Amino acid sequence: DGLPGSQAFRLYQDRSGALWVGTRSGDLLGNGLARFDATLRRAVSFGPTDGLPQHSAPSAFVEDRQGNLWIGFYHGGIARYRDGRFTVYTGKDGIPQGMVTGLLADGKGRLWISTNQGGIGRVDAPSTDPPKVRTYSTREGLASNNVRALVEDRYGRIFVGSVRGVDRLDPGTGR
Repeated sequence: DGLPGSQAFRLYQDRSGALWVGTRSGDLLGNGLARFDATLRRAVSFGPTDGLPQHSAPSAFVEDRQGNLWIGFYHGGIARYRDGRFTVYTGKDGIPQGMVTGLLADGKGRLWISTNQGGIGRVDAPSTDPPKVRTYSTREGLASNNVRALVEDRYGRIFVGSVRGVDRLDPGTGR
């Protein structure tokens, strides 16, 4: 059927209606990313020839204001899908360490990245290449670096759900 593996781990429907499928398995061979192509009536898989790391298992998805698709990975790092090509960013680019547990595009167009080891990252201008990442961790006052959820309230504050509770972050002040 075109999927890289038999165990769907994450699903995401983009604004065009395309369904993205992240698969994950214990042996790495079933890890991968596919997009269901309705005209072909099958999934089209992506891999190293498309710019992705070998056996990457997507763990989070979000689209930014420009329509770029961002994908977080189970083994760390993120990728931006723009103009039919993936660009991967890792810890070397400032992405917080660990599994990407969530991605959020906030009301100001920023990209937020939560991880299970390195806290969170904020990209103020997701269209830049490479994106500049500001990190928040226990050093900046988070209750834990093992973050599991991000959400924005109507005032633009970011609520950070971690294994030690919920933090409220004011992006304007950094507090």
